[in-house]
Amino acid sequence: MAEGNKNTLCLVLIAVTFVGIFGYLRLSWLSAFCVQSDTHKDKSVNVFPGQQVQALEPRLCSHITSRFPKAIIAGFSHCRTNTVRDLLQLHPDILVVPDSGFCRENSFKGLKWYSKTAPIPTSHQVIIEESPHCLESTASTLHMLRIHPKPKLIIILQDPVLRFVYEYIESKQGMVGNMPKSIPKEWIESRLTKLSDIYYSYTVTIGFAFRLFTKQDILIVDEGEVERDPLSFVTKVEKFLGLRSRLPKNLFVEVKDTGVVCFNKRHTSYPAVREKFHMVENSSCLFNEKLQDGLDVEESYRKEFEAINAIGREATFLMIGMDFNWKKY
Repeated sequence: MAEGNKNTLCLVLIAVTFVGIFGYLRLSWLSAFCVQSDTHKDKSVNVFPGQQVQALEPRLCSHITSRFPKAIIAGFSHCRTNTVRDLLQLHPDILVVPDSGFCRENSFKGLKWYSKTAPIPTSHQVIIEESPHCLESTASTLHMLRIHPKPKLIIILQDPVLRFVYEYIESKQGMVGNMPKSIPKEWIESRLTKLSDIYYSYTVTIGFAFRLFTKQDILIVDEGEVERDPLSFVTKVEKFLGLRSRLPKNLFVEVKDTGVVCFNKRHTSYPAVREKFHMVENSSCLFNEKLQDGLDVEESYRKEFEAINAIGREATFLMIGMDFNWKKY
């Protein structure tokens, strides 16, 4: 009888050991192979008529997918995506992460590497990645399709006239206090095609994004709107991502003399906001009031400038299905 009990006990120990080893190996296997981004391709996307691109549809473990971004902030040069990033970072349910480079130089490293670079969000948080370069080329845009579930896009556009002006201001770094009242014609002559190039990049890039993502998964925002009413912008993002409204209405105030929107220094949250948000030096404002109105264009070039501007503006608004309050001459 005792001998039988010993045999039974040995069998139980062997079984428990086997189950433990099997469980360990299974977890190891899941950890190593639950991301199969390089081998599992089963979804095609229509990019252009008669042309299809294979979108990578990986099988992923839930503990990895929670570390992928729910949305990506994309934009173009001078569109202030960094300001948008800082603004959304004030929302307690949003965890904003910097550009991982997954759309560009780090794309070959795969989704497992991508998941390890991201922080772990809390149960009520979603991750948003600031990655303005994800729209700069066809290849970088396609890399976003490897992320699963597919992220939403927050695209920031700036008035091309202001982009043109800011480029001139950048070329004159250190002269902000002594800026001329208009951009000289010599500078305009050498860059007159720049304005049409900006509009062209808007329409082509956004048109391509519409082929890869549904319109419900793309939020297009005018950078000027963020300047004028940052709270309304955050509210749009909350609705877009299905988040609760968390920012207090009196967090922002408008300076009457300049019309610039600043943070309310009297608000109890201001010390915490000051730590998170990169404000204009020696102020509580989101943007530099000296550059709000930009510069004018040399009068002799305004008709030619507006002719290019009007065509590009109409094409862009037709593409995105909405109008913005962009400058006219």
